[in-house]
Amino acid sequence: MRATFFGLEAARTGLAISQKGLDVTGHNIANVDTNGYTRQRIITTAVDPYGAIAQFKPVDFSAVGSGVTVKILDQIRSVFFDRQYRTEQSLASNWNTRTQGLTYVESLFEDQEDSALSNGMLYLFEGFMSLSTEANDKEQRTVIQQAGISLTDSFNQIYDRLVEHQENQNLSVEAVVGQINTLANNIAELNRSIYSYELNGQRANDLRDRRNLLLDELSCLVKIDYQEGEDNKLVLKVAGTELINHVTTTELQLRSDTDPITGLEVFRPTWDNTDPGSDLSAEALGGELKAHIQLRDNSGRDTSGIPFFIDQLNTLARGLVRMVNDIHSSGYSHPASGASTTGINFFNEPSDITDVTAGNIRLDQRILDDVYNIAASDRQVVLGPPTEDPLDPESSNQLQEGNQHNARKMYDLINQTDLILDPGGLNITIGGFNSFMTGIIMDVAITLQHSKTNSENQRIDLLAVDNQRTSISGVSLDEEMTNLIKYQHSYNGASRVITTMDEILDVLINRMGLVGRS
Repeated sequence: MRATFFGLEAARTGLAISQKGLDVTGHNIANVDTNGYTRQRIITTAVDPYGAIAQFKPVDFSAVGSGVTVKILDQIRSVFFDRQYRTEQSLASNWNTRTQGLTYVESLFEDQEDSALSNGMLYLFEGFMSLSTEANDKEQRTVIQQAGISLTDSFNQIYDRLVEHQENQNLSVEAVVGQINTLANNIAELNRSIYSYELNGQRANDLRDRRNLLLDELSCLVKIDYQEGEDNKLVLKVAGTELINHVTTTELQLRSDTDPITGLEVFRPTWDNTDPGSDLSAEALGGELKAHIQLRDNSGRDTSGIPFFIDQLNTLARGLVRMVNDIHSSGYSHPASGASTTGINFFNEPSDITDVTAGNIRLDQRILDDVYNIAASDRQVVLGPPTEDPLDPESSNQLQEGNQHNARKMYDLINQTDLILDPGGLNITIGGFNSFMTGIIMDVAITLQHSKTNSENQRIDLLAVDNQRTSISGVSLDEEMTNLIKYQHSYNGASRVITTMDEILDVLINRMGLVGRS
């Protein structure tokens, strides 16, 4: 015969499990809006039955289980969707950051019709056109001087803002690397806590939620590859090298270098800042860090960065200086404030044209000092009584006011489409000033549009994966309400078993054996 009180233990465990289920359900409901929370559930198993070992037993003596017990408090989470989400998030963060950076670059150039550079060049060359008919007019010469100053100021301003933007990207690289190292150390500390907590077989669910949030945040900054072994030790790699090995970290370092185009001091991520060969590529790093590096460093048309647009702007400035100076220096100044001389540059030009940048382009000091140094004539101008030359009917005008041919030649530059800049034999095709300027603006627009398209596509992909992940790990109030009802009925059922067995025991103890008693 089984033990008299045996059934009470089975019912008691039912009460305890139902109460535990209600506690877990309440915990899930309380954290329905908690960022990164993973819904939990209790995994139960039947308690092994009691009974002596025997080869043959009557059916009446068959072992009956002694109730239920909690096997583990589990999290409902998909490892596959976690990995996919972090991969997509790394890509999305890269394109979002790149789009933000390029949007600022586009704002500097604006649309072709509103571009300060385009308008500045238009005003300058229109001034040359007006000068070709009003060479003696000081006001018109002043208009050209001011148009030149305005144009060079526009070059300088855009260049300075691009360099400042490049420096901001460099500071962002430094900041992101610092964030990566901080997150790595925090994850390593959580690894230590999780490992210690789970030595007794329990699950550190809330600690794991905190670690998952940090892994999500880290995947925004850089592309990660991680694996948690059967021993519950997490190993995380960045660019093929272990950033985290359970409770130890290898921090990313920064190596100081110089940008070849702007001369800006830049920081390059590396594992060893004493070895230039250990620099990590943007592609290998991925995430937001990749976008900052590419925006700061890329000088090629493919994945264009700030140096590419600065280089294009420098080429335009050098072409403008060389082409205008070639014509201007061959002409003659007006003798209103001195002798009519030749060899005067309109723009300041050093001995090496490659030393000219959009950041330092300016008018020649002689043009700034005296507007009559603007060379409108291709022949020397001599003030005084007109002199006749029977072989040249226009000689009197040439000797008195100049022929204005040089001003016309400079104006004609704006319509030429075969301009070539050849510093050091590089043979750089400018084409036309307007078309080259339009090309720069179009490069910015196309690059930005490509980035926006990829950013939007990646946003949609990330949202789809996040919805799938949330559908598994997120808290559903409808499901939790169902669990509340389920555990309530289970609790009531276990209580009824105890009540019934109590009545049976009352009969067994207090009412049996009373026959014949008075």
